[in-house]
Amino acid sequence: MPAHPLPLASLRPLVTAKPETLWRTVFEQSHLGIVLIDPATDRIIDLNQRFADLAGRSRDALRGQDWMHLTHPDDLPLEIEHKTQLRQGQIPCFLRDKRYVHPDGSVVWVHVNETRATVAEGEPPCFLAMVEDVTEQRQTRLALRAEREAAARYEQERALRQTQELLQMAERAAGAGAWDWDMRTERLNWSPAMFQLFGLDPQHAPPNFDTWRALVHPDDLPDAELALEESIREHRPFVASYRIVLTSGEVRWIDAYGQVSYDASGEPVHFTGLCIDASLRHHTEAQIRQLNAELESKVEARTAELAQANAALHRLARHDVLTGLPNRLAANERLREELLRMKRSHLPYAVLMIDVDHFKRVNDQHGHAVGDQVLQRVSQCLRGPLRESDFVSRFGGEEFLVLLPHTDEAGACLVAEKLRQAVENAPDPTSGLVTISVGLAMSDPAQDDQDAAVQMADARLYAAKQGGRNRVVHRDPANG
Repeated sequence: MPAHPLPLASLRPLVTAKPETLWRTVFEQSHLGIVLIDPATDRIIDLNQRFADLAGRSRDALRGQDWMHLTHPDDLPLEIEHKTQLRQGQIPCFLRDKRYVHPDGSVVWVHVNETRATVAEGEPPCFLAMVEDVTEQRQTRLALRAEREAAARYEQERALRQTQELLQMAERAAGAGAWDWDMRTERLNWSPAMFQLFGLDPQHAPPNFDTWRALVHPDDLPDAELALEESIREHRPFVASYRIVLTSGEVRWIDAYGQVSYDASGEPVHFTGLCIDASLRHHTEAQIRQLNAELESKVEARTAELAQANAALHRLARHDVLTGLPNRLAANERLREELLRMKRSHLPYAVLMIDVDHFKRVNDQHGHAVGDQVLQRVSQCLRGPLRESDFVSRFGGEEFLVLLPHTDEAGACLVAEKLRQAVENAPDPTSGLVTISVGLAMSDPAQDDQDAAVQMADARLYAAKQGGRNRVVHRDPANG
């Protein structure tokens, strides 16, 4: 709350006043200039004293006058454009800074907010302009801008002096050649080290751009000249790398650096820089690139070898060493693939669980070497009757799994019987007759577990063993 609030009685006249009275009070007492303008003729209908002061004329002199004649001629085109947009309803109002010209020629900067309004009941709408004196603000901004520009010029000059000092130090320390181009007089100066770097005699080779162009390698000259032009045009440091060809035929790599300074209007006035013999660096970089290329080639070869080794490891991890068949890991992966394929196609697959009959007896009577020989013979017999799309694996010990994609029960039974006969008809030379028992199960699209059909086939394999071996069981005993 204010320290000394106004008495309520002093506010009551404003609170109880009619809208017209309240508007007139605000109109006359506002610290802003207020003008009412006829939208059809752009002539001033009414104005308060504050606006008359801003315009430098009396209220009577301004009433009925064209609103636009107060505006500075340079600001008038934009004023007319905005007024046209306001009159056509394209914008609700416009705000802008512009200048008023007093009769004595003095200029006042004002901020204008002009909009369409109705200030009295029953009166037609008019344009209402609120005008604020911003001359002092703009003068402050101009003064700040002048200070910033002066500070910037000082920094440029200081940077130029520092650059020149650094160039001289670098030239002495690195044996670099320095150059200085006065862009106002087009005079180019080279240091003695610059002549030495370019293999020239100062008495016979004038330091100018024609001399420089004659030395630069033709393949590098366009890029070097473009770098110079862009440095000047875009106010950025000059950096270039190019070759020069000495009169002796020797080729040198040059690294060039430079900086342009500008006057207050932004015009380039001075260009100073250094040229350094970079032949050793370029030679070293070329050797590094060659070594990198050789290393990349070796890495690619090694990567290919690793890919082949990984492929071999992948195969070894999924194949049985003794029989050469896929192992249980590969079988589980294939079962998962077939389950997903069946879900999409709704075509069932069959699973055969196979066990070598009396295999323990073979190992006990003839030894494990003969047992291994029997397993290899059985695996060969199982491959024969199968299609290329079928899958057979050594599931563990003397147990094998066969997967028959897109096969119905009748077809699966036929294949199972062929496998049984193939093994029976190929006795082992040492152990003699070898037979197998087979449990068969069909997959079901309703199943979500890849092991469901395997477990069912395994149960029927057990039934085949219990039923006398050397047979195929494709139904549960209770179902016949």
